[in-house]
Amino acid sequence: MRSMRKSSSLEETLYIMSSPETMTDIRKAEQDIKDGKGIEVNLDEL
Repeated sequence: MRSMRKSSSLEETLYIMSSPETMTDIRKAEQDIKDGKGIEVNLDEL
């Protein structure tokens, strides 16, 4: 039996992955990071 937390996480992942537009944005962002176009952020400063 899966825990409720794991089930919720899996549902969220499936929801995100089922959106072609969202997946396109994620893939573009991943490529931008690989190309050195990312912005370093210090989480303590947010």
